[in-house]
Amino acid sequence: KDAGDRSHVCKDRLWLGLTAGDPLTDSTRMQYRNTQASLSVLLTGGTGYIGSRWLANADPCVQSVVLLVRTPSAAASLPVPKWVAVEVRKNESHDTDLADVLHHADVVVHLAGSTPASHPDSDLLYDTINRKWTESLARACLLGDIPILFASTGNLYAGRGGRALAEDTADINPEQHPYTKSKYAAEQVLRALGAQGLRFSILRFGSVFGMAPVLNPHVALNAFVRRAVTERHLEVWRTMAEQRRPYTAVLDCAEAV
Repeated sequence: KDAGDRSHVCKDRLWLGLTAGDPLTDSTRMQYRNTQASLSVLLTGGTGYIGSRWLANADPCVQSVVLLVRTPSAAASLPVPKWVAVEVRKNESHDTDLADVLHHADVVVHLAGSTPASHPDSDLLYDTINRKWTESLARACLLGDIPILFASTGNLYAGRGGRALAEDTADINPEQHPYTKSKYAAEQVLRALGAQGLRFSILRFGSVFGMAPVLNPHVALNAFVRRAVTERHLEVWRTMAEQRRPYTAVLDCAEAV
């Protein structure tokens, strides 16, 4: 957003009077919400790190959210804005018929995934959850003409010597790890279906850190902070002294979505 911009766009509707950077409180969001510009969202990964942060800070144009989750009880304590109606649906398997849950969706936000932190060294889960599940969702979206947003990984750029990279940089390294390979394979599925008319966007997040309703304690920076606060003892590997790693605040990830 330009620093001088005084309007925020919500599905082609303007709600005026807020300068860029002004906080959107509950009352402000309710005041400027336009029900004619409301969105119904199918969200995967809503009980995860980025998904729980996005749901807690949902845009006022988001009217309803269907949470597609493996464990419905995990959604019971999620903080949800008062203007958002939430329905929790159990994902029985990755071959589930998605026509029913997609029936009223305007957009699919696909944040669910298997990561090295959640499932270390699990090649089969990476492929099943990250590639096959994404393909199932994407094919259902293509049939229903529903756009899909997919959370990929910035790890695709690893090993590039600290050089600056642009969004369209083709110099990537998907073969470095089964996780990265599965995410890139999912991207390729979306691009192939895009040639058939699928509307999609891909976000390649860096390593995520920060506070969220569902915290990921395995993230290196989160673990570093926790140890500094609780144990007051830090381990720094000598081999890490010259390494660089891109981090992205979880709130920035949520706002990007």
